[in-house]
Amino acid sequence: MQNKYISTVVLGAMIAGTLITSPWDHPTYAAETTIQIQGEHGTIPSDVAPYILNGVTMVPINVVSKLGSNHTYISWNNTSKTVSITAPGQKITLQLHQNYAMQNGARIELAQPVTLKDGIVMVPLRFVGESIGEKVTWDAVNRIVYIGEASSSPVDPAETSADSALQILSKQRAKVIYDLPRTELPTELPTVGMQTVTHYFPIGQANVFFEAMPDRISYYEVKNNKATEIWSANYSGESSAGSKGLPFVPSQITKEIGKRPSITTTVAYYQYSASVSDLRYGLIDTEGNDTELSHTDPAQTKERFPVDQKELAKVQ
Repeated sequence: MQNKYISTVVLGAMIAGTLITSPWDHPTYAAETTIQIQGEHGTIPSDVAPYILNGVTMVPINVVSKLGSNHTYISWNNTSKTVSITAPGQKITLQLHQNYAMQNGARIELAQPVTLKDGIVMVPLRFVGESIGEKVTWDAVNRIVYIGEASSSPVDPAETSADSALQILSKQRAKVIYDLPRTELPTELPTVGMQTVTHYFPIGQANVFFEAMPDRISYYEVKNNKATEIWSANYSGESSAGSKGLPFVPSQITKEIGKRPSITTTVAYYQYSASVSDLRYGLIDTEGNDTELSHTDPAQTKERFPVDQKELAKVQ
């Protein structure tokens, strides 16, 4: 397999929550790609990946309205630097860098105040979620935050007690590729076919992926329990050092539609050749170094998306 490169999805965000504690006094961040938010209707999309600051899970403010009912509203006052959240029976205000919030007139101490990251307002997830009446649980093994019962998550939380993290991630990836309905861009680019198909996932994730064929590649995000096509492109057969924001694309892009993503983390790839029933699984780091982890006949193993411990080790 030829070398492929990857750059990162730079997104925007605003909200956070207290989920785990940190033994250090200085700010600490977990790798952004390691945390997912799962609601009752599947993955909750976020303009900026959640992260952990001083033991508190922070998420972008635009996620708040997706946590509870349709009657949850948020606003940001840039003059007073205040977040206002209203929900049935609840009125909550949080101020930038202030270590307490006001909930229905009562003062509530915060483990981590509202902060800014790259100009995006971030708030504590557990505090906000529980303040509007939502159950918040933390799956430390798989680094998933569950809001409510999360009954329609790609993988039922109950499976975590029986399956390993490797099996769960494998199931999640298989589900988003084979089971979820897809929403395509209005215009479809041509392709010669699917003799060889390669799927790319940021390590530890299943809610975003690339699907590549010999002359076309598309990028999807899982939203509202559907795989939504965000970007698609044709590329030539001529070798290229990479395209802007996506240096892992093996050839020069000749035409594209939608919003081009940018990935800056190691990715897992699955290259499947139907004609010979051949599956290659491995990792490609940000320098384009290709580490093959397995090479199998999926017809014999019945597993199209194996996950190796070496992948999860990179996100822990």
